[in-house]
Amino acid sequence: MLLNVLLLWLTVAVPGGQAAQRPVPRVTRAVLAEVAAQAREPGALREVTIRWTAYAGATKTLVPSAQAVAVNRLELLAERLVSGSLPHDRQPDFSGDQVLVVATDGAGATLSWQLLPDPRIVRAEEVGPDGILHGTVLFRTDPVFTFSLPDDLQPAAVSIFTPRATDGDWEFDLIASIPLGGRR
Repeated sequence: MLLNVLLLWLTVAVPGGQAAQRPVPRVTRAVLAEVAAQAREPGALREVTIRWTAYAGATKTLVPSAQAVAVNRLELLAERLVSGSLPHDRQPDFSGDQVLVVATDGAGATLSWQLLPDPRIVRAEEVGPDGILHGTVLFRTDPVFTFSLPDDLQPAAVSIFTPRATDGDWEFDLIASIPLGGRR
């Protein structure tokens, strides 16, 4: 177990209306570095496809973030086994337009992680009435995205975080977590 993982307990709804406690890690750069340093052999990967309902009540598929109320619900659409290996990112360059995907075991310990472009973000440019090109950032309200995890680690859940710059370092804010369906 990773000693420097601080666990936060979230209540996760389960079928039948009961509630279960699921540990979710508080991710730090030290945890990410420790997990990245572990050598991984090529093998089976679990390809996971998730729908992320990011904003409530949106009537359009793209919205400015200021006009949307975040709900951040994840829905597991598919899991399948594939072969291959994941890249080793030992010195990641974090940015606010990425998400950090963290796979955890049943106790909430970090098993693997990867940085992905934030699937909500769409950049648009248009020429304004003044003839100058203006950029806008819009957000997908319901993106679907796919990523892979090492299956031999038997991940039990996935948590999605957003990196946030703080005083020359990075903190990771939990967006949402979802249990995985098990071995397929």
